Amino acid sequence: MKLTRATIPVLVLLGFAGGFFVPRLWQDFQSGQQELNLPLRDIAVPEGGVVSDSFSLQLFHAVLQSGEQNPMVAPLPLTDLLLHLQQASAGTTRKELENLRLSTGADLQSVPAHYGCTLAVSDDLPTGTVNPRLITRLPLKSSLPLSLSLFNGMICQAADNPDGQMVDSTSLNADTRLLAAAAIGFTAQWQYPFQPGDTDNKADFYNADGGIPQVEMMHLRAPLRYARAADGSWEAAALFFKPQGKGTPLAFIAILPAGNAREFGIALTPAQLSEIRTALVQAEPTDTSLAMPRISRNTPTRDFADLFRRMGAGAMFDPAKADFSPITPAKLKLDALLDKETIHLAETGTRHTPDGTVSQGLQKLTLDKPFIWLVADLTSPMPPHFMGLEENR
Repeated sequence: MKLTRATIPVLVLLGFAGGFFVPRLWQDFQSGQQELNLPLRDIAVPEGGVVSDSFSLQLFHAVLQSGEQNPMVAPLPLTDLLLHLQQASAGTTRKELENLRLSTGADLQSVPAHYGCTLAVSDDLPTGTVNPRLITRLPLKSSLPLSLSLFNGMICQAADNPDGQMVDSTSLNADTRLLAAAAIGFTAQWQYPFQPGDTDNKADFYNADGGIPQVEMMHLRAPLRYARAADGSWEAAALFFKPQGKGTPLAFIAILPAGNAREFGIALTPAQLSEIRTALVQAEPTDTSLAMPRISRNTPTRDFADLFRRMGAGAMFDPAKADFSPITPAKLKLDALLDKETIHLAETGTRHTPDGTVSQGLQKLTLDKPFIWLVADLTSPMPPHFMGLEENR
């Protein structure tokens, strides 16, 4: 039986009696036109402060140090997958996974973000003591085509991509004994949508390598949370997605460093990230003019075995050290740890946009050079759904 965790979007009906959300009339900036809109929840710094997950930053650092351009990683599903591996392992293998200090925080927010993770094991191996819900037994030796169909259907369905393909016979075949995989897909409605007609399709983006390509730059004017470091080393903004269920809605967090963004990301500590998030939580929504490029990524299936070896969790891939005795008494190692991520952040609405008149106190933020971004709950210690660096267009 597969083990997946997927958040299921729910419809929010404005004005529905007994509903969770109460429409609020708000004054549109320049036009004076009142319109119904979903309110932002009152957000406060939680007792004990904002805590940023250390494993997520370790993972982000490892991806940044790999040299990959426009790197992106999804800490949330990978955390869940590694927790499954931790439960399914013993000895040095389990100890190394425990040393990653994986978060087991609060429940996920109910947002339109879908992910799945599973441990696939050949069904010809004897069973062990681990909870069978953690693993999917596949007839790899007797029916490889069926195994591929079952695996791809299961993991891609959970990641909201039912017609996708995560693995083929090069990564899942008759020689496979144990395979770990996580996949995530994310699309969501902005709390304050970008209007398609305001997008500049030929805007300059100042690359880290000195190039100046033209990009599709979205524009928005709305009450956003904006913060800036006292020493000017960074500025940041939080754009919320529409609430879907209880709890704080997820936010897109953009961090624009004053210096090199990749170096800033590699040096970023949990305390520093918590400081940025705290500043955004405490900031009052401010009349903000924001410009940011569209973000649309569909990564190929990646094997993160080398990445986790660099992070000190390599025993699970070593035939001499791997210990998965809770799954089976047979000796086996993890053949691969696969990851696939999809995110699409673009214009999603046609709300009235104020005219170009500059009002007193208008804050401007233009993301036309490398910046760090997250999709995360602004206050929760849970791992972010995504962390990325927008660097080379």
